[in-house]
Amino acid sequence: MKIAVAGTGYVGLSLAVLLAQHNDVTAVDIVPEKVEKINKKISPIQDKEIEEYLTSKELSLKATTDGASAYADADYVIIAAPGFKCIPERDGTRSEAAILVNYEEHIVVIAGSQYAG
Repeated sequence: MKIAVAGTGYVGLSLAVLLAQHNDVTAVDIVPEKVEKINKKISPIQDKEIEEYLTSKELSLKATTDGASAYADADYVIIAAPGFKCIPERDGTRSEAAILVNYEEHIVVIAGSQYAG
């Protein structure tokens, strides 16, 4: 199964790493330095388990800043942006992940560490 995870903070990267053990996962982030680290199997966040999994587990995980192609190729899309609040982006009301995902063609899961609303 192909899964795209939008956001590589604690929630998104944890999900990406765990799911990449048995699925093809593409992590999407707007910060090129984070993408580069993930592709080098270096955690961009301080988390002992993520660091260990990246270096010692066989993962099908890649990272990109190209959300449009990652979402278009995915069976599932997980949005793990910061609290998934209305982050001013292209249209001024939604996060980039929400704009680029075609909800009619994908199953979208919104994951976050904050309450909705």
